[in-house]
Amino acid sequence: VTLMGTLISGLDRTFEKSMAGFRSDVLLISRMEWFSGDVDWWEMRNRPRIREEYGEKLLERSQFVEAVAPVSERGGSIIRGDRRIDSRFFGTTTDYLATNT
Repeated sequence: VTLMGTLISGLDRTFEKSMAGFRSDVLLISRMEWFSGDVDWWEMRNRPRIREEYGEKLLERSQFVEAVAPVSERGGSIIRGDRRIDSRFFGTTTDYLATNT
């Protein structure tokens, strides 16, 4: 029982340290879940896409929103013969700096 309590306390501290890297004044809205253990991937895939206009409307209508930064991400692989390279591409706006610093 003591070992289990120590393990849980250690996990709690590790989780708190990892979450401390996130800012408390930033709200992330995503089509996909961070941890998809409870939702099947095809249900997330079928969710409507978040459109860039939604961020613009939030910025216009809220007195608390200071910046909105849409982010688009794509990945892919290039294979030639026995060589392969995997890449991730991220696209955003200059407002991303205001939301991520």
